[in-house]
Amino acid sequence: MKGGVTSGVVYPGAVLELSSTYRFANVGGTSAGAIAAAMTAAAEYGRQRAGRLELGGIEQIVREFGQPGKVLSLFQPMPEARGLFDLALDVASARGSRARRCLALVRAVLRYRPWHAAVATVAAVIVLALLALAVAGLPTLVAVVLVVLGAFGLLLLAAWAVLGPLGAMVRGLWRTLPAHGFGICPGTRQRPDAPEALVEWLHAKIQQCAELPSEQPLTFAMLEQAGIALQMVATDLGLARPVRIPFEDEQYLFTPAELAQLFPAEVVAHVLDAAGVPAGERDSTRAWFLPAKELPVVVGARLSSSVPLFLSALRLYTARPDLPGPVESFISDGAITSNFPIHFFDQWLPAHPTFGLDLVPLPQTGEPGDDAPVFMPRAGDDERSPHATNVKNVAGLLRQIEDATRNWRDELQAELPGFRDRVCQIRMGPGEGGFNLNADPQTVNRLLDRGRAAGQEILASFDWNQHRFTRYLTLMEMLQENFADLTGRFGTYQEWLSAGAPEATLYRAGRDAAWCAAAAKATAALIQSAPAEPSFDSGEQPIPVPAMRIGPRV
Repeated sequence: MKGGVTSGVVYPGAVLELSSTYRFANVGGTSAGAIAAAMTAAAEYGRQRAGRLELGGIEQIVREFGQPGKVLSLFQPMPEARGLFDLALDVASARGSRARRCLALVRAVLRYRPWHAAVATVAAVIVLALLALAVAGLPTLVAVVLVVLGAFGLLLLAAWAVLGPLGAMVRGLWRTLPAHGFGICPGTRQRPDAPEALVEWLHAKIQQCAELPSEQPLTFAMLEQAGIALQMVATDLGLARPVRIPFEDEQYLFTPAELAQLFPAEVVAHVLDAAGVPAGERDSTRAWFLPAKELPVVVGARLSSSVPLFLSALRLYTARPDLPGPVESFISDGAITSNFPIHFFDQWLPAHPTFGLDLVPLPQTGEPGDDAPVFMPRAGDDERSPHATNVKNVAGLLRQIEDATRNWRDELQAELPGFRDRVCQIRMGPGEGGFNLNADPQTVNRLLDRGRAAGQEILASFDWNQHRFTRYLTLMEMLQENFADLTGRFGTYQEWLSAGAPEATLYRAGRDAAWCAAAAKATAALIQSAPAEPSFDSGEQPIPVPAMRIGPRV
């Protein structure tokens, strides 16, 4: 499931439709998609424990999303950022031309510090009065110069009235953001009388879907024991790389005090118990290893969805033996590095289908069918469905540069044979999803219905047998191509290995000269066993051209 902030409201409907035919063995996502994946895995866990056919809890989530203001109430800014949050909300909610958006920005800024506007208005009246007195009886040229200077002064006053409050907000946040995980919304309620915020709501819904009490958080280990694999992507800003959640091992450290700022008490208590933190250290700033599989699912979903500058990131630490102390690693939004991890759970030959739900803007290419709210290629359809946008101005150019920088790998992956026939595009119009937190109920319900339509489209379009055959052909063509290449290259390696690879010193434990000689024979036999016929090369290059290579497991 792809990231997309409030666009994620489309996912529950799609999950409900797919659950009528499939059980969910593997669920993955990033950012908002990670939140939806956590809900789906929890609901599947609850379904299996109860031994029933339908998913529990998802319908209630659908109903809650349809309530006016529900999505907005989940995102509560810290008090210092309330002005900037309201400003961004007003601008994101504005419809129509750029002029209307600019007007919304001006209104929001003036509402934040109205005295700026009052001072600017009084100063403008004084300037106009002085101009009127000065111009009277003066030569025309002098009067024109004074009028021009006066107009320039009025423009400066107007700019000061708008940019002054905006600059004050930015300066204030510039100082406070580092102490709050570089986000204006911690994800927890900011007043005792406020409704539940994102993390409290997310924890409650995960527990409800899993049919577990609040004090027994659902963990990745519990899902694994039930045969459900849940994986998410986050971004380690300290190491500048994507990371997969649950973590491969206990590779990060945390402090109880920082964890308690972002998660409910029962979630924190479970993490501390799993980490072996003694009672006397539970409020300390001492670092402890964060559990891997025993990590609560809500923690993983929250880490993956920490949108920079919007949702606070959790500060973790990486132990480095080559340095005197741990290195800070803010774990931020997975969409920074992998916004559509369609490669999750893939094997060379799949045992069961996996589907991708791709959130995309309505195409701007003018091709027939572009206005379809959901799109998925039919079985055997060779037509690709790339994200195509006509670049018409500088703003569009910058958007495309940002999109290509973040998403090019995921998007090309989704267009490969064996991938594109299982990806359903859910197309979003202007004002739908994204940072439109204050969307009206009609818009939210339209997105919920679109999610259901996507689930129905997958059930109607996907052909498992055609998909399996495509994956088989693609795999065998890649293997045949690479083995043919190995035939010519392995000769020098074979002689070197047969002699015991004497110059090799790295990774030699248990790999002596006898092992190297045996490895040379085994490798040669493997290469010779690769058949040249039948040829799996159809003679037509698929677009994009696939390649088989070794890469990091993220």
